[in-house]
Amino acid sequence: MLTIGEAHAQGKTYNLGRAPTSDEVQVWDIAINPDGMELREGNGSAKDGAPVYARKCIACHGNKAVGAAAPALVGRNTVVANWPFATSLWDYINRAMPLNMEGSLSNNEVYAITAYLLYVGSVIDESYMLNRDNLPNVKMPNSAGYVQPPIDQWEPGMPRLFRIIDP
Repeated sequence: MLTIGEAHAQGKTYNLGRAPTSDEVQVWDIAINPDGMELREGNGSAKDGAPVYARKCIACHGNKAVGAAAPALVGRNTVVANWPFATSLWDYINRAMPLNMEGSLSNNEVYAITAYLLYVGSVIDESYMLNRDNLPNVKMPNSAGYVQPPIDQWEPGMPRLFRIIDP
């Protein structure tokens, strides 16, 4: 009787839909890991990023990213000061910005805005050209402020990084 209940719980197969093609999967496979293996082609420097930021970001994040209608991006307790990986900044800008036009930035614009924010946050030089090869190597100010949990102790639902809290 238990076997019948388990089989019934799986439901019917309706033969709807199809498996996505690899190109379709790639369009939705946009998460970027800290090692940057999934980063897209492109490049940009802070010099390239300043005009893009002025056109697409300044209205919400303010002049020099110090905050306006949306939170500040540089300074104390901000993404540039606190996030441990520069690839996370690129990933977030790529997936979630600008507000209500998510995904509208080109790869070069994402690299340029990322470079601009890292420059304004005193992480890189203004002329430093970010790309998929060097972005994972950018040392963020709080890169030592997080640790990965031991892989054998990690379980689904747990954070992938633990923040180190000063005593």
